[in-house]
Parts: sequence; C-alpha cells; structure tokens
Amino acid sequence: MVVMKRLLLIIFIEVLCISVYAQNLLGIVTNDKGTPMPYATVYIEALKQSAICDANGRYEFVALPKGKHTLRASFIGYHTATMVVDTETMTHADFKLSEEVVSLNEFIVLPKGMDFCQYVMSQLDKNRKPLKKRLASYDCRTTATMEKSIDLSELRKQRTIRFALWVAGWAKNFDTFVKYKDLRMTMAEDVHFNKGTITNSKLQIISTIPKLTASELKSIGKKDWFLDDNSYDRFYDEMHKKIKALQSKKSKYKLSFHGSYEEGGKTIYIMRYGHTQVDVVSGCWQIRRMRYKSNSRSIYFEFQELSPGVFLPVSGHAEYDINYTGYPKGTVKMSMSYKYRNIVKLKK
Repeated sequence: MVVMKRLLLIIFIEVLCISVYAQNLLGIVTNDKGTPMPYATVYIEALKQSAICDANGRYEFVALPKGKHTLRASFIGYHTATMVVDTETMTHADFKLSEEVVSLNEFIVLPKGMDFCQYVMSQLDKNRKPLKKRLASYDCRTTATMEKSIDLSELRKQRTIRFALWVAGWAKNFDTFVKYKDLRMTMAEDVHFNKGTITNSKLQIISTIPKLTASELKSIGKKDWFLDDNSYDRFYDEMHKKIKALQSKKSKYKLSFHGSYEEGGKTIYIMRYGHTQVDVVSGCWQIRRMRYKSNSRSIYFEFQELSPGVFLPVSGHAEYDINYTGYPKGTVKMSMSYKYRNIVKLKK
C-alpha cells in the first residue's frame, strides 16, 4: 500500500504559455505493425524533457523552443528510434519502433564462484550511492496524469475507512474519490534538489474532469502528495532490498539473465526475478529501465543518462486493476514525466 500510495499520489502536468518563441509538438508512437504503443517514452536530450504516450500511443510537448531538437522514442523490448525535428516547420512527428534484437553471447571473466546474474546485480548494488554523492543540485518539474475508474460508493465499511482517513487528514479527499466514479486529475509542482535537500513549490492543480468544487480543489492542494520524495534513492534502496532478498536461501524468486542489447554505445543487461525486470547499464551499473508486471499491477519506469554515469527517471506509468473479492471493480492509472534543468555535477 505504501508503494502504491507513493506512485499514485504523485500527480502533475506542465502547462506553459505559447509565444512566438515556442511551439507545440505532437505525434504517435507505433510498433512496426502499426499498433499504437501506450506509455512509450519520447525524450528530448538537450532539454532534459520527456513525454509519455497515452493509451492511444499519442504524445505531446507543449511550448518547445523553436529550432531543431533530437527526439528519442523508446519502450522496453524495442529499439530506440531517433528523429531530428525542426519546430520552425514541424508540429507533428510520428515514431515506429521495431522489436529489440537480444544477444545471449556474453564473454566476461567473472570472480571465482560467481555466475553472471550474481555479478551484474552485485555490481548494481556495489555502485549504489545516494544522489547527493553524485549530483550537487538540479531543478525538476514532474508532470503526470491520474485516471480513476472505480465506484468507491460500493466500498464496504466506508464509515470505518473514512474515520481512519480523517485521523490521517485524508477524509475530504476520500469523499471526492467516492463522489466521482470516473475522475481525471492533472497537477504540477517544481522540485529543487540541493546537496540532498529537496524543496517544493506550491502544488498546482491544472485541471480536473469532471470539474471539482473549490472546496475539493483546496483539500487536494493541501497535500504534498509525497513530492518531497527522492525517487532516485528510493529506486536504488528498493533494488538493494531485492538483491538482499535474492541472496537469502529463503527467497522464493530466482534471478535469471535474459540477454543484452546495445543502446547509445552502451551494453544493457536484462535481468529478471519474479515479476520484476530491470535493465542494467554495463560499466556505470545504473538502472536503464525497470518493469513490474503481474495480473493486477503494471509498473514501468524509464531512466536516461542526464549526467555522466547518472541515470535519472524521466518517465513512468503505473496501472492497477482493482479486482479483489469484496471490493468494487475498476482501474487506477497514473503516467508521469520529468523535466530536469540546471544540473550541477559534484566537483571532484
């Protein structure tokens, strides 16, 4: 519930004024069969800005600086596609991704008694450092959209649940979710990271469908929605726990290697355990992609190298199918993207 709460409550979207110096850009990402690819990531390296495709494979950038930009479209299991777009003359750019060719031929000399899977994961864990030891500071604006389609008015023991949430200060927000079966919310917030300390701007509620009352908006705006969380450290701390569990004889999961692929001149190793897949960058041993997929949950995150040897999350998608006995059925989805600025590397 804690992980779900963190993932589903970070809800934003960025809106900028369009001027003569800016241009919107939109497009669709499909596979080589022409099928739209929901939640693929389109990333602009020079601007450190990403957009995530919706359920129809559609993406959009708002108010890009006019000029030429190099865009990269990517999704787990597919080759990354690159395109140079000139926003002086183009407002639309479509991508077609082909399936990744995975190699299983690895020639690495390993420490005695260690298999390849253990080697990759041990290097990932060994290289784990707090973000404040990698970067001095940066600014980031995270954008995301949360969609809820579940009738909570049918939820059992509502009075008990509401009382517990009232104690925690979440009762009014719960009432809002009960009131609207279908709800789409977009919000925005800026985050400043400096020597490990994170400060946040005031939460901005951009739009809601349907339109909420002033009281409902005020209640939502009072919460921090866990935006003071350091997502980089959280991902690596979770990976550390997974690796320790895998090393235990009691672990019910088995680690397996599923090949490698080349991307941007780097070798990426595909590791799987249980429902989790993590793509690890050789050499700097950072997370490139991470996915968790079960019958009821699907979570996917993309990372990009924003500073040499430092891959930060640039997009993510979480989808939950609420289909438990005694609970109303429905889905909750959240998609997010991150725009980084003013990245300052630590002085050696």
